[in-house]
Amino acid sequence: AATTPSRDPWRFILTNLRPFLGVVAISLAGTVVSALLEVWLVGYAGRLVDVLAATPREELWPRLGGELVTVAIVVLVFRPLWRLLHEALDDVTFRPNGEALVSWRAHRHVLGQSVEWFQNDFAGRIAMHVRQAGNAAIGAAYQLIHTISFVSVYVVGATVLFASVDPALVVPLLVWIALYATVVVLVVPRYRAAAAAYQEAQSQLSGMIVDSYGNIDTIKLFGSTETDDREARASFVATRDAFLRVQKLEVTINASMLALGSLLMVGLIGYAIVLWHGEAAPLGLV
Repeated sequence: AATTPSRDPWRFILTNLRPFLGVVAISLAGTVVSALLEVWLVGYAGRLVDVLAATPREELWPRLGGELVTVAIVVLVFRPLWRLLHEALDDVTFRPNGEALVSWRAHRHVLGQSVEWFQNDFAGRIAMHVRQAGNAAIGAAYQLIHTISFVSVYVVGATVLFASVDPALVVPLLVWIALYATVVVLVVPRYRAAAAAYQEAQSQLSGMIVDSYGNIDTIKLFGSTETDDREARASFVATRDAFLRVQKLEVTINASMLALGSLLMVGLIGYAIVLWHGEAAPLGLV
């Protein structure tokens, strides 16, 4: 029997992702491996600088030849191949099927509504909501699997890596995490509200356009060009204004992330230079 979809976004997403739990688990594991690989490459690059500085040129290949070839194979073959398989799993296996399933379920649920329910709304607006359901739900899951999990694992791995060299190196990273969390708490809720308002405005606009074209004979016979133009223009303006609010917040988020990234870079490299200058850390740390 058909059930009413949950009004809670995450419960709705989890319910619809149930057929894909195996794919999601594999994709999440792949994201963790990718993040750990990137952290390892950062640590290895620093160690390699120290080893090269301490290794005579004539002893380089006898001592490090096998290791360098192995690392080159990992970087040139394994890393791209792993990324290819991971992206194929997400973008070919998961997203198209997930979006289709969520949209199909939304469509079946909407078809179960009464005729009066349909008559009280724009057909185009209803269709837009059904179409956006799959994209929104799977998009949120995709961001959780990829972005949030990758950043979390990468930050934890970087923290462990820096702490193994000098615990004080963790301080700039912790400051960055605190500032990043502040930006998220202050800006993301506003962005989410603005995005929801923009989607609603898009739905209203689509509903107006589709219903206008679908009832063009009635509009041509009984409509007022001036009134129709005024209402249509107001809908287009409202959609544009909603989009502008989203874009302004997106610019704020991107600029904040760039500033925080620059601050983290200066903090880590600056302190590493101080340690190296005081002979408390190797050159590879820098």
